[in-house]
Amino acid sequence: MSVEFTEDSLIITRIAARNERPQEFICNTDGEFVSVNGDFFGRMPWEDDAVGVSTLSFSEGKYLMAQIYTVSLGLGQSVMTMPYATKIEANPVSETARNAWSLRNDKEYLLVDEKYTSAVYIMGGQTVKTLTDDRAPGYVCRGIYKAGEMGGTMIAPAKITDENTALGYQNTPSMAGRDINNLYISKKNGVEYLRVNNRRFIDAATAKKFSGLGEVVTISAETIWVDIDEGMNGQIVGIAAPLNGSWFVYDDKMNCIASSLEKNTRTTVILPENGRLAFAGEAGAEFALSYR
Repeated sequence: MSVEFTEDSLIITRIAARNERPQEFICNTDGEFVSVNGDFFGRMPWEDDAVGVSTLSFSEGKYLMAQIYTVSLGLGQSVMTMPYATKIEANPVSETARNAWSLRNDKEYLLVDEKYTSAVYIMGGQTVKTLTDDRAPGYVCRGIYKAGEMGGTMIAPAKITDENTALGYQNTPSMAGRDINNLYISKKNGVEYLRVNNRRFIDAATAKKFSGLGEVVTISAETIWVDIDEGMNGQIVGIAAPLNGSWFVYDDKMNCIASSLEKNTRTTVILPENGRLAFAGEAGAEFALSYR
């Protein structure tokens, strides 16, 4: 977050957020800063009916402290007091390292090592992007686990150490310092992979084209991703899943719209425009495809 002081207020901007916009906090007589215009920390994008206020202060020269009061319809009031953020230090890394991570901005990676029964493929977390910003040189500011239109869990910031490594550094008490992420880039057979802690993602540009799949998809070692290429939109396809594998269909916003894990399992799907499919399973799992 970028923090800017004016004569009587504090302006906070979340760097590299998808809906980046300043939030204003007015200084009160206690030397604290109180939210205005209905903005408050802790508000989730889907909480249209949530009402609240945040009071900010600074502690020990490095922590941004927040008191968050929230009223949710039907749930009453909740109060939270916590160190919300910590001041970052300068991280002078080589231009080569900065450029390497900057070139990965907006590059999409797809999950390949999650078990085929995992809800991650359905509920979000199947794709991720990392983002850097010139306002925080030497850092991967955040990443986005994309979960359809709503977006998803943010990857905590990481400190760039070289062209292929950025390490979680945050040492903030309570929830703000809970989910620390180490990011590692590697290559296998010329293909780039991103590892976020223990999860492994592959460069989305390597996804197969649906028109070239044939009638059998066989899992070798990792999840197979397939882009629905032009000309296949609207095609009705039958997919028979093995006992040791699952398939998933996504629309153009990566919302999971069909899966063999559904309670009422379907055997045919209509391929969505600009969508994707994923085939996950144990090594040797085979999916039979038929075209209508």
